Amino acid sequence: MSEKDNEKNIFEKLADEGTEDVETATVPEISEEKAEDGNWEFDSAPSLDDTFLSDLGNDDLKAEVIEDDASAAKESEEKDETKENENIHIPKKAVKIAACVAAGLVVLAVLAFFGVRYFTVPNSDEKMNPGNVALKVSDTPVSIGMYNYYYDSIVYEYTYYANYGYYDLDTTADFATQYTKDDDGNEISWLDFFEQQTKERLKLNIYYYEQGVKAGIELTEDQKSNIDQQISSLETTAAQSGQSINEYISENYGAYCGEATLRKFLEQYYIAGTYYYQSQIINRPSEEDVNAYFEENKDNYKSVSYAMIETAYDTTDDTTKAADVKKAQELCDSFSDVASMKAAIPTASADLVESYISAGYFSNEEDAIAALEDSMESTQSKTDVESTFSTEVADWLFSDDTAVNSAMVYPNDESAIITIIMKTSEPVLDETEVYSVRHILIMPKTEEETTTDEETGEEVAAEATEADWEKAYEDAQSILDEYNNGDKTELSFAKLAEEFSEDTGSTSAGQQGYYGGGYEGTQLGNMVSEFENWATDDSRRYGDVEIVKSEHGYHIMYFIFNGAEYLYNAQLDCAQEAEDKTLSEIKVKNKAGFKKVKVAKPGDSAVAVASSGQ
Repeated sequence: MSEKDNEKNIFEKLADEGTEDVETATVPEISEEKAEDGNWEFDSAPSLDDTFLSDLGNDDLKAEVIEDDASAAKESEEKDETKENENIHIPKKAVKIAACVAAGLVVLAVLAFFGVRYFTVPNSDEKMNPGNVALKVSDTPVSIGMYNYYYDSIVYEYTYYANYGYYDLDTTADFATQYTKDDDGNEISWLDFFEQQTKERLKLNIYYYEQGVKAGIELTEDQKSNIDQQISSLETTAAQSGQSINEYISENYGAYCGEATLRKFLEQYYIAGTYYYQSQIINRPSEEDVNAYFEENKDNYKSVSYAMIETAYDTTDDTTKAADVKKAQELCDSFSDVASMKAAIPTASADLVESYISAGYFSNEEDAIAALEDSMESTQSKTDVESTFSTEVADWLFSDDTAVNSAMVYPNDESAIITIIMKTSEPVLDETEVYSVRHILIMPKTEEETTTDEETGEEVAAEATEADWEKAYEDAQSILDEYNNGDKTELSFAKLAEEFSEDTGSTSAGQQGYYGGGYEGTQLGNMVSEFENWATDDSRRYGDVEIVKSEHGYHIMYFIFNGAEYLYNAQLDCAQEAEDKTLSEIKVKNKAGFKKVKVAKPGDSAVAVASSGQ
């Protein structure tokens, strides 16, 4: 091993692990003030012998023994006479001490070269020195500032909804002493839950970011412009408050979070988002896979109808909980049908009605009660019921032993609400017809955007001429030709939609969260008849492409699916299962900087803003 290679290995090890595991390291004392501003230096920097780095790491470490000439001659004679002393044994303790001293010298030399700040002090510039790396997600290091940005977002999200009763969480009390359940149903403190959810979100976004980079995805000019605009807006706001942009961001988005952090987050977000949509296309399960998945899980795709009303639930202690559950059970036993449940809302849900009015959801009691009556009946699949309530409720509703018009009490400590649920139908598969397609819309363009109405004299939109329509068709045909001359995949079609479609609502340029001109799981009646007639034609097969004319222009259509909603849902779940398996294999490793990440406390900025409802 060369001296340069050996030195590189030492630096990489220290950069990856910090100095925590080097017990023999000796660091000169540095005042707190000097460490903070970086204006310090060693009294004297230790030097390394030219041969030291090349010797370090050599498996054949030997000790050189210096003796007088006589002794040396005597030893030589003894070696000639016998082989008994052929091997010289060095005491292990001596070798260990020498190695520790050598390691200490290396650490000191590296610290002298990089500085203690390099290994210990975080920054807001996204410099990935060991002191600023909180986590490593797969191959990507995550700074303390980036972790704090995600963490604050998670804390804000849960504390905000907790203030409206969605979670049993007191935002004024210690989060470490309050408990909830994680995704696997295990009891966990809210403080640990915040950390867990932060890591899961980081894992999700960074995985798709890494894959996007590998796929060669780059930021579009619009995305770059959007990032610049958001940073510029923050600079303006910071200046108005008399702060630098880094000071403002750190104060409002998390400690050690700066302009570089937000810029990096947005870049990762856009690339991850693009790859996420593309991966849904690339990894779309085959019809055979979906059918097999459905057969294994068919009971999960049956839907059941039920009615419910909610009552207040005092979770202060076991006594108050038992009293409210008993009261709810008595009310539940009095119900015989949906009408009797509806009649009980004004009294049974009085406390909730009052809280909804106080929160500004409704202006008066009559409107609040009417809204509760309108929303009390629902039809859901078993998985949706599990998500809305629990596995216990889902099993009860879908059991053959539970008769229609039976009712049960479901107390939820987390939301502090008791729900009385009545089964109103037997479980059935949802046969509602839905379809999935992609399209590229090319609209006819007029020379003038507006014209004057001859009768009213008002400015109205100019109507396209026959020549305008012909030009639109030519443009559509040109795009279709480009598709046909390529690899003719759904992904290539989606990329063309991103580039050419004038229906921006179905692309990433819109705000609906769609990509590549896609409309998936769409029920009948949402699109113009020409569009839907083509999409629901029984002769359609996956990958069919054709130009369709409607009042809006020419639609270059790409067919994906048409069938019952339960099969569409099975497609989604089959793909999600594969995604979950992939994400579960991604490693998240705490690094040296994790000791300095944010830990939520009542009154923190994210909690305070969430509590104020801003």
